[in-house]
Amino acid sequence: MNIPDIIRGFIKQVLALRILIISIYIPIFLMFILVGVVTEISPNLSIQDLTRDVAALGRLPFYWGSISQLGILFWSAIVTLCFSTYFILNKISPHQKESLKFLLYSGLLITYLTLDDTYMLHEDFFPDYVRFIPEKAAILLLGFAILLFLYFNFAEILRNEYGLMLLGLFFFGISVGLDLIPDRILEYRYVFEKLELILEDGAKFTAIVTWLVFYARYCHQQIYIQIQKVSNS
Repeated sequence: MNIPDIIRGFIKQVLALRILIISIYIPIFLMFILVGVVTEISPNLSIQDLTRDVAALGRLPFYWGSISQLGILFWSAIVTLCFSTYFILNKISPHQKESLKFLLYSGLLITYLTLDDTYMLHEDFFPDYVRFIPEKAAILLLGFAILLFLYFNFAEILRNEYGLMLLGLFFFGISVGLDLIPDRILEYRYVFEKLELILEDGAKFTAIVTWLVFYARYCHQQIYIQIQKVSNS
């Protein structure tokens, strides 16, 4: 394929996908317009505060927060697995109500956990900006949401490798429990404070990786089953 053919193909594809492209680019354009307006009316906020990398803004070494960033990448991978598999199954096998419900609820819950980890919702946003939702209340609401998730998807979880799901929940519970320990208790005990940080962040990271493995295997199995059904029909 020569260069003129590539250019013609490019123009043809752009025209054919114009509705999709517009639906992608308009929200991005509006978002940056909003960023410009917000930074213009806020004297303590600049455009780079919202657009640049945190490490670059703080002139921090590239490795600061690396485990946390890796955890966010893994959260995002779980969200992608859940929603992509949900749309695939909903297209080829819409009668699988339990699997679809489990994937949808999982995607929504993990999306919130991803946003919470990225933007420190329960640590800073709710207590400092929303104000009427203190940190412990936000954690309790999250715990209630997880219990509801388990209740509505209990049968589907038990039909699969629930050991991995429960192991992830166990480690996540350890992390949340340690997060609830008041800072003043460990303020003058450096060794215990350092150990608490390692256990809290280590347990959360272990939970994320465990759930990533669970959902990767679950999504693969669900799609494989449907492929086998199509092949045998």
